Amino acid sequence: MSDPDLANDALTRAALSAWEEPSRRPAPSPERDRRAAARQWLDPAVVDRMYAINELAAQWFESHYEGSWAQEHLTGRTHVDLAGDRGARPGCAPDRWRGLVEHLQSEGVSEEEMLQVGVAFRSGRGRVVDLMRDRVVMPVHDDTGRIAGFVGRENPDNPGTAKYINTKRTELFDKGELFCSALPVRGQVAIVEGPADALAITIGSGGRVVGAGTLGTALTQGHAERLAELAQEPIVWRDNDGPGWEAAERDFRLLTQYGVEPLMTTGPEGADPADVLKTDGAAGIQTRLDQARPAGEVLIKYHLSAGRTSEAVSVAAEREPCYWAPDAARIANAAGVEVQAVRDALAAHVTGAAEVTLPLATGNEPRGVAAGTEPGAGFEAVQAADTGRASVREQLQTLAAQQRAGVVERSPVVAAQPAHFQRNLSSSTESERGM
Repeated sequence: MSDPDLANDALTRAALSAWEEPSRRPAPSPERDRRAAARQWLDPAVVDRMYAINELAAQWFESHYEGSWAQEHLTGRTHVDLAGDRGARPGCAPDRWRGLVEHLQSEGVSEEEMLQVGVAFRSGRGRVVDLMRDRVVMPVHDDTGRIAGFVGRENPDNPGTAKYINTKRTELFDKGELFCSALPVRGQVAIVEGPADALAITIGSGGRVVGAGTLGTALTQGHAERLAELAQEPIVWRDNDGPGWEAAERDFRLLTQYGVEPLMTTGPEGADPADVLKTDGAAGIQTRLDQARPAGEVLIKYHLSAGRTSEAVSVAAEREPCYWAPDAARIANAAGVEVQAVRDALAAHVTGAAEVTLPLATGNEPRGVAAGTEPGAGFEAVQAADTGRASVREQLQTLAAQQRAGVVERSPVVAAQPAHFQRNLSSSTESERGM
């Protein structure tokens, strides 16, 4: 394919534009900035006092764990008895209204301080009572390594309240920024739904991968900001069912806005990481983690397997430009449509132009590359992305240099930033799934 044909291809022009324009990440979370600014004005002694109260509460929960239903439940979920573990520090909140309140009072903590830290709340009758009651309780650590709050799971033998509750928002705790994790959230991290799943990842991998639960909520902008700071791409491991796949795609779309394409894996249908650890042991967890692939690649295959060609194109549009051409070829091959039609549809998604409608995947004989037909303008040049982004980047940069020098007639380059960098960050919805 000649350089002029490559220059006139809409997808190639979109790739050039994406590389010429500076990357635009969403503005930092305003709530995160507000809380950080507010904390600067707090008396350091007050902050230390809040952490100390949380530590006292954690010790009290731990003291009620051994021999409790909570120990039996969590051991059954993780296949490991975590009593006394200094990383996980599991606890049990007894079925009492003021057990923790009275204990903290005996340690010199006032009711107002308990309310400020979020371990208690004021009932409709005006009494200060325990936030956690008849629950498995896990501490939630922040970036300092200290306990910022707690997450509690209801007793499965005594349901009737919310499955999960967290510490209310305080100057230390915001569930939209923190993860439930037995180890510091750094290095290779796997994003899961519940605290037991987070423990299963960490236990099963021997700490090579740190499990991080999202505290009963979908991944948020605050979470994404933290994950984007990690040295390695996070692994998304959601449940292998419809809601789990939807959650994984939300995670993928949010993280790509921060220049991070996560890896993705999952377990057998109906099994979460804790189930995998229980049935297949540590080897099962490690195998699934080793099988993790780029999330965009996995999601494209998922949509194509269900005949959702347009959804597959939409996922491809969120990925880095070096993947656009090979993804278009794969989608066309799987759906049985012309490569150029998919390239044009993908370019429309990327640039925010009028959407190009593609037929559903039919299962007919694949066309395009597989059938040996002409795959469309510029395919040969950008097909090299399969062997690495440096190769395709070099070719596109060469083309751009030729255009600037007048060797190749310059086609109009889409000046706007690709639409997927500008999508609005909507508020996350609550989830009742997990541990």
